[in-house]
Amino acid sequence: MAAYLALVSRYGQIGLPYSLVRRWITGEWGGHAASLAEYTADLENILGADLRHLVVEDGQQLRILHPSIADTLLEVLLEAKTGDARWPSRLANTAIEFIGQLVGHLGSANVETRAILDNLFIRRDRLGSGTHQFAELIRAFGTGQQPGREQAYRIFQELTRRCSEEPHYWLHLARYHLDFKKHEDGQAEKFINRAIELSKEQDHVQFHALGMLHREWVYAGLRQFSTGTGREAAIVEHVRNRYDAALSVFARARKLKPEDEHNYVSAIQMIVRVLNKLVVVSTHKSLVHLLTAGGDAGSWADEQLRVALSLLDECESVRPDSADSPYLQRCREDIEIAHGEIETMVRAWRDVIVNSRSRSGLALVLARKFLQEQGRDWKDTPTEVFQTVVEFFDAAFEDRGDLADHDVELWFRCYRRLPEYDDLAALERLSVIAGSRTSPVCSYYLYVVHFLRWLNQEEYSQDEAQRRCNEAAQLNPAAAGGGTTSGWRRACPTVMRRRVWRTSGSSGSTGPRAGTGSFPSRCVSASAAWSGRSKDSGRGRSQWRTAA
Repeated sequence: MAAYLALVSRYGQIGLPYSLVRRWITGEWGGHAASLAEYTADLENILGADLRHLVVEDGQQLRILHPSIADTLLEVLLEAKTGDARWPSRLANTAIEFIGQLVGHLGSANVETRAILDNLFIRRDRLGSGTHQFAELIRAFGTGQQPGREQAYRIFQELTRRCSEEPHYWLHLARYHLDFKKHEDGQAEKFINRAIELSKEQDHVQFHALGMLHREWVYAGLRQFSTGTGREAAIVEHVRNRYDAALSVFARARKLKPEDEHNYVSAIQMIVRVLNKLVVVSTHKSLVHLLTAGGDAGSWADEQLRVALSLLDECESVRPDSADSPYLQRCREDIEIAHGEIETMVRAWRDVIVNSRSRSGLALVLARKFLQEQGRDWKDTPTEVFQTVVEFFDAAFEDRGDLADHDVELWFRCYRRLPEYDDLAALERLSVIAGSRTSPVCSYYLYVVHFLRWLNQEEYSQDEAQRRCNEAAQLNPAAAGGGTTSGWRRACPTVMRRRVWRTSGSSGSTGPRAGTGSFPSRCVSASAAWSGRSKDSGRGRSQWRTAA
């Protein structure tokens, strides 16, 4: 009994129910004490005078006075000090006996049973999370292939034997198996699939774990190829099945919990690692050279680069705080493969990408990186830069038939600065994207362009602008009246400047000076810098095209 109390006090920093302790010692559950004095007397009677002095009681939960005292008590009771050769097996034996006693008396499905076992063997710190991979008790058995780790493995096996219907224990057995015994024997995959089955395929954590297992198979496959051998096509063929399986499982995890960044980051990390390995094994100097060299490996690599960019965009769209995530920041840095003389890179590969309308993954990377090099203020940026970026985005759009909202914004901001900018061409591109998927950015820009065309008397009716305004407001509820417009600004940061236009009346006005119109007040925030108020439509376009 003292060993059990010391175990949970030292490694779980929790207590055991008084009723359970009483049952273990006396064989009887007992009833509620009639008074505090009766309870105190009963407690001292069952614990004995010596142990009672080492135990504190809080809400009928019993524990050792302090973890350090519990640690010393364990060494005395187990007759072995921490680090002693006998220590791992004796500690594991005590833990396994404790699991059997707890489940035997309370049952495997009991709430208190699960809480105690989770706290002791599963939680990585007292708050239930942390940077460590396993609970403190499990870490006490050592790392790597130390002999003590086999004892920790026995504990996880006992957990799954005694609580065979608890998927979380199967998942932790799989994770420990993968960490300790590796993946080659297929047991870790078997354990994870058992956890998925028990949770009725509704737990995103288990699918993420399965994706990580497939990813480990991919990494093991990469290690078989030597540097500079020119066998990049063989790499693709060797890892393709596990690679595709990993992406598929990560996608299932994202579907179950789209707001969890790990379901995106883990896939992106795998893609970047595979792409980097392709370069190392190939005879090419960089990923840019590999992608533009052609061939099956180059085409496949470009497609994977597009997948990585799409995942990054998707994660940023569902996570408002994505800019603060160190994981995503690292992914952004890894994906930006065109380092150094970016302008030289762009010029070197511009004709290849633009003329062939291929390598859309590389086109998106170069377009984003090229703009990033210009800084935040584009006031002095040469027109040629915007021309190049627009051509890259056009190539990607023609290849994919779509652009992520982030790229739509960048494309439009660059395109409107070109002398050849055309409202109708912009409307066509935006309409195609908005018609194929839900896009707050496209809906808002469609509203802005239609409004400015009406403002410059190039459209007679406000109906289309109003329709797009309502559509944008529905996709960004925060901008629809109540609360702040932060959601709207996040969707269209380049448009939101200041409110400049309020009209009332019918929607059939031929211009802003007629004093008519019926846009809701929530939709009248188009930028003054974007809208030329002159009836001269050309002058109007010029003014808002050159705004920063």
